[in-house]
Amino acid sequence: MTKMELMPLMEGREEIEQTLSEIDRRTPDALRSAFRLGYRSHSSSSKYPDMDAFIASVLPPPVSKDEIPSARVDCFCDVNASRALKMDWASCYLPHNDHDAHFGVADPGVIGVADGVGAYSAKGVDAGAFSRSLMASAHQDALETAPRPICPYTLLQRAYEGAASSDVQGASTVVLVSLVGDTLRWANMGDSGFAVLRGGAIVHRSRPQLARFNCPLQLAAKGADSITQAEVGETPVRDGDIVVVATDGLFDNMFDAELERVVRMGTALSFSPKNMADIIAGIAYEMSWSKDKDSPFSVGYRNYTGTQRCGGKEDDITVVVAFIVSTPRVGVDKVEDDDAALNSDWMDQVKRSKVAYQLKNVPGPSLAAKSDSEHSGNRRNTLQRSNSGPISRARGRWY
Repeated sequence: MTKMELMPLMEGREEIEQTLSEIDRRTPDALRSAFRLGYRSHSSSSKYPDMDAFIASVLPPPVSKDEIPSARVDCFCDVNASRALKMDWASCYLPHNDHDAHFGVADPGVIGVADGVGAYSAKGVDAGAFSRSLMASAHQDALETAPRPICPYTLLQRAYEGAASSDVQGASTVVLVSLVGDTLRWANMGDSGFAVLRGGAIVHRSRPQLARFNCPLQLAAKGADSITQAEVGETPVRDGDIVVVATDGLFDNMFDAELERVVRMGTALSFSPKNMADIIAGIAYEMSWSKDKDSPFSVGYRNYTGTQRCGGKEDDITVVVAFIVSTPRVGVDKVEDDDAALNSDWMDQVKRSKVAYQLKNVPGPSLAAKSDSEHSGNRRNTLQRSNSGPISRARGRWY
């Protein structure tokens, strides 16, 4: 079964409030207390008068840093050839300006998230048009490729070429992840990203690509960064892992440690992927409106400008949660020799594809380079985001 969400128009205030009300109703009071969020629902307060004890009972400690390397090695132990890994995914979208778009295909297992660059709104352009076009093109391609495994960079390049050829204006960040066997592969451009969690701890976190603070690398039909700058990589996964794919509306408002905490509590309470996505997005939404809580965005702002700022960042918030689950294997699909999806040297093939693309196309300067030439020499400084996460201990491969 496939699922697709591309929202052509922004929801009305009433629909958004209904969505938030439903999320609020399902948010455990333990999470509200743990994150010091405002109470609007007291459905469980009377049941758990000792909230601190309840939080402790449903919030197991995360996997320690010392345990993470062995956990990753264990990915390849006791492999059952009769079973295969699949994605069970669901999403939540809370629009602010309605520039985000996303899609997912459960079989073969691919998720895409895109975030339109809001600066185009000042030019009278629908800033969400390019992100929706990217995701629509990628979704159609994924459906046509299914159930064969998908190379995320090939999918991204085809989606970009499809969107660019349609003369849609605007620009977008984008991240695509695909499940190939027991490996999660990705192609990422900008500051939309993902995290892989195991035992309540982040074992891999994507790296944001920024020209400077709050100015991500981006794709556009004309005048943006080259698609060959997309970061490509892979990391092993196993049954029980949780993958969170999201736009910067999440990662600007929630520290990695906070995301770990929500996932640990959600796992202890047996959340479904939909429950998990809703709760993560709902908490990020509340934090985005805060004026006094610290956030990755406020920390980054202070570091970049040298001036004081607290609170979150109001933005569209897209969260896709995928549970990695083991299912009976029903067969192995034939893969063509030139298909990068299942080949062990797929990243080498991607490199060759990037070189071929560069020979045919001369990328134009990005908006960041046009607006701030003094930073044009630092376009690969991709770790400027302040979100304190386990980037240094990630075990995946990328270039």
